[in-house]
This record gives sequence, structure tokens and C-alpha cells, in this order.
Amino acid sequence: MVPRTGSWRACLLTCKHVIMLTQKTTQKDIVVDAIEAYIAQKQESQALLDAANRSFAEWDNPEDAVYDHL
Repeated sequence: MVPRTGSWRACLLTCKHVIMLTQKTTQKDIVVDAIEAYIAQKQESQALLDAANRSFAEWDNPEDAVYDHL
């Protein structure tokens, strides 16, 4: 049961215990999965930022520099 009040840590711990009981997994497995998901999310975010930077590269030229000061 997830508490309605309290810190996010208490909620996270409760969720961890529910996962451990229902999936018959260890705390280590949960932490490893969480870290892998976090790293994957960071890599995806970085890939999206890189793609956005490439798409705006055509606007980065000396002729358009006058608009940078507006």
C-alpha cells in the first residue's frame, strides 16, 4: 500500500517492496534495472539534443548574425 502522505522516498520504498514480492526479484536487480533505465533515458535525451542542434545548424551563419542581437 502506497502512503498518501509522506516523502517520495517512502513511496519508492513501498513500490520496491511490492515489486520484490510480486516478481520474486532482489533489491539489487531492481536497482540495476532502475540505473539502466536512467542511463538509457539520458542517452535518448542527449541523442534528441544532438539531432536538434544539427537541424538548426543551417541558421548558424554570419549572414544571420545580425538577428542574434535582436
